[in-house]
Amino acid sequence: MIIVSLFETLLAVGVTFALASVPAENASSKIVKGELFDINQPAKLLFTFEREPYPEGDKLKAVRTFKDLTGAVAAVEEIYYDHGQLKKMTVDQKQIGENGFFEIRDGRIYFSYTKGGKTKTDDEKLEEPLLVSDNIGAFLLTHWGELAKGETVKFRLPVTYRLETVGFKFQRDGEGTFEGKPVDIVKMSPSSMVIAMIVKPIYFSIERSDLHRVIKVVGRTVPKFQKDGKWSDLDVISVFHHSTKDTQTK
Repeated sequence: MIIVSLFETLLAVGVTFALASVPAENASSKIVKGELFDINQPAKLLFTFEREPYPEGDKLKAVRTFKDLTGAVAAVEEIYYDHGQLKKMTVDQKQIGENGFFEIRDGRIYFSYTKGGKTKTDDEKLEEPLLVSDNIGAFLLTHWGELAKGETVKFRLPVTYRLETVGFKFQRDGEGTFEGKPVDIVKMSPSSMVIAMIVKPIYFSIERSDLHRVIKVVGRTVPKFQKDGKWSDLDVISVFHHSTKDTQTK
């Protein structure tokens, strides 16, 4: 998922230091595939997506890969968990030759980002809950009772290229249908009114089942698009397909 970029971004979900201590359905052992469509031409496919988990004992690495229609890799995210807690995330923006990461240790979050051959770093105090695109679904499941009652749920999102976290909130935004099935709509928007004036909301379609899985996202994505020789952020319609099988622990 701002998503990453902000959705990394994101988009890219407990309280206190138990950030990713959510149900096992925090995608720890699930494969997820998807397609990213043009937001203005919903039938036009732009990119494909695959999330591949690599569990090893109490640790997990999740690799999220975005490819263009030629099969070339546009961007890769790697998210690392230890005992269910988010520890590190890297992002490789292959289209534009930029990369970075954040790492959590000793109650702080440390950022590093390389652009144009120059690397910048910064750090800040860790505030929970902290989410990335990979564990947002689990966070929504954990807090579904609150969202269903109309409550607002806040969190922080690391924006690696900005070397900082940004405050966001989730709110239930009504109902709808997707592929003929009923869904609940959840809106993700900045907590700050000032930032909300310049950052568009992201809308999540959540399946109407006990798992409340995210099956569609409308908004900012990780890959970029090029126009007139310049790379720009991209809003798309992302459609996700969740595997029912676990990846075997190594």
